[in-house]
Amino acid sequence: MNNYLQPKEYLPHDEPMVLIDEVLHVDENTTRTKCIIDDEHVLKPFIEKDGVPSFITLELLAQSVGIWSGYFSIKKGQKKCPLGMVIGGRDYNNKAEFFKKGSVLEIEVVMIMHDDTIGSFEGSIKENGQIVCTGRVNVVKVSENQFTQLFKR
Repeated sequence: MNNYLQPKEYLPHDEPMVLIDEVLHVDENTTRTKCIIDDEHVLKPFIEKDGVPSFITLELLAQSVGIWSGYFSIKKGQKKCPLGMVIGGRDYNNKAEFFKKGSVLEIEVVMIMHDDTIGSFEGSIKENGQIVCTGRVNVVKVSENQFTQLFKR
């Protein structure tokens, strides 16, 4: 048992949009999380004959970055998790077309650079211990006002 909160406590997402099941590790540079594809998971409606389509990988990486950000915001005493958005990715390589039901996905993101607004994280996803996805995720932190203005249009 670890001492981390539930993933939803670190993210600004509302249920059922939290795809991460467990926080495994957070430090200054790295976050590791877990997602289990089973009948209890929010992705259950997307399970097809071959499993869950792997298009979810970018969101898994992004939510792991969000957990990193939320963890340190809470540690600083902030009550609300910051809002963030993916602004791009690089060198994305996904070997899996589907994640089979019963798969355990371990997601790791490592900070390349981060300031108060923008960050870049190298990520990987292992399915049952084998790396199936790698890539870089670039993110930006936005205020609630910026978020509202952006989606008002």
